[in-house]
Amino acid sequence: MIFNLALLALAYWLYTTLRAYLRERQFRAFARQHNCAKPYILVNKLPWGLDGLYRTMRAAQTGLEDIFDDVMLPRFRALGVRTFEATGPFGIRTITTMEPRIVQAALATQFKDFETGERRAAQFGAMLGRSIFTSDGAFWAHSRAVFRPAFAREQINDFEETDRAARILIDVLPKSEGQWTAPFDLQPYLYRFTMDTATAFLFGNNVESQLQAAGKLEGEKSDMAKLAVDREFTEAFHQGQMWLAFRIRMQGLYWLVDRPYYRKAVARVRGFVNRYVQMALDAPVEEKSTETNEDKAHKKYALLRELVKESRDPIYLRDQILALLGAGRDTTAALLSWVFYLLATHPTEYHKLRRIIISEFGPSITSEPLDFGRLKSCRQLQYVINETLRLYPVVPINNRVAVRNTTLPVGGGPDGTQPIAVRKGQTVTFIVYGMHRREDLWGENAGEFLPGRWEGLKRDWAFLPFSGGPRICLGQQYAITEASYLIVRLLQQFDDIEWCGAEKMKKGFTLTMFPGEGVNIRFRKAAY
Repeated sequence: MIFNLALLALAYWLYTTLRAYLRERQFRAFARQHNCAKPYILVNKLPWGLDGLYRTMRAAQTGLEDIFDDVMLPRFRALGVRTFEATGPFGIRTITTMEPRIVQAALATQFKDFETGERRAAQFGAMLGRSIFTSDGAFWAHSRAVFRPAFAREQINDFEETDRAARILIDVLPKSEGQWTAPFDLQPYLYRFTMDTATAFLFGNNVESQLQAAGKLEGEKSDMAKLAVDREFTEAFHQGQMWLAFRIRMQGLYWLVDRPYYRKAVARVRGFVNRYVQMALDAPVEEKSTETNEDKAHKKYALLRELVKESRDPIYLRDQILALLGAGRDTTAALLSWVFYLLATHPTEYHKLRRIIISEFGPSITSEPLDFGRLKSCRQLQYVINETLRLYPVVPINNRVAVRNTTLPVGGGPDGTQPIAVRKGQTVTFIVYGMHRREDLWGENAGEFLPGRWEGLKRDWAFLPFSGGPRICLGQQYAITEASYLIVRLLQQFDDIEWCGAEKMKKGFTLTMFPGEGVNIRFRKAAY
């Protein structure tokens, strides 16, 4: 019996060894056929790159080192390359890059050679289930087709809820000590603003979290609003996203990051979305053909209501809506948080932007209505947003997995200009944060906040705040327009800003990057 088991084990070892040898031989022949050169090979001190993985996890958890400025970017500088290959957990080889031409190939020109992959689906799926962010192929394509109409210009240009949320935010800010407000953290107000606008867009029902947090809410919406700002729920939402972030950093060892309190947090968040899903399923469903244009014009848009016409599966609805809720709330709030951090630490830019806003939109929030076209055409406002996204992209790192043996246009050879071969199943990781700060692409002042650099500057693959190619973020204009609206309204209301936080900002990470120590400022109310 023991002999037979040993023989079986030996046969299996011989089979796997031979298969690996033949695959490697085939891959090398493929590389030679396409004139590929090897990228720089990073040799770690410990097997599977565990030393680098430990340092990355330690930096993220303790904040003693900046994961980008102290760990990743110095590594690139020390190696003197823009692209390198390293071995990760289970011997999986990963290509890491800050090269726009590689990013363009993986996301666009060679889109069919890459996917987000099964590992990301497993990492994200712990909270987001099967959704547009955790899928490839037909399911992803169908999801994108279903969601695309929701982000059409006519939906983005409906500012009723955005205007109301902006006015409420301004109303509940700390009261002035004379002209100046008391010092406060703006960031929680921004996250509640985006929670309210996102739930209005997704559910057709604003949860009024800003009013609830200020103790000013009365009426029938209070139960759901209490849940939305309840300390346990907001902590659960944060913990759930932290869990996903840890799973991503652990790469192939993501399954080790599992604790009962993470699962309890996810259950609480899913329960919140489930209540809205059930309400939508219980409501009478109108057939698409019975709705006239006049009916649609008078009905407040709700993405969930449209999804119910496509599917009655509560799990499908929950997963898709939860994915969009996280993106709609966190992406815009993180962007706004970085905008006001930078404006507060660069008051000259604040004053310049405010002068232009007053000139183009009037001095008061009651001056005149805003619309998509006017916000988009305010160049200085867009320069500030672009420069913020350049320095602090809300998704600072991304990746793709090769679905077949393929090539990338550069990254190989001594000078990194030759093509490289990529194995089927190999991960290509893009350090967007580093690419946005390359001095050879952006100048010697690449690390400085200079909105004026965007005057006459054409956007290309060196700037990637919302991904690119067929999977470019559907909600990018939604996020930028929501942020633009609130920036205009706040700068109309306040003529000065003062930074009250630490000299150096630590970064916080969930699925997005945000100011880790809040946005501690004070405003001076404008005298009209």
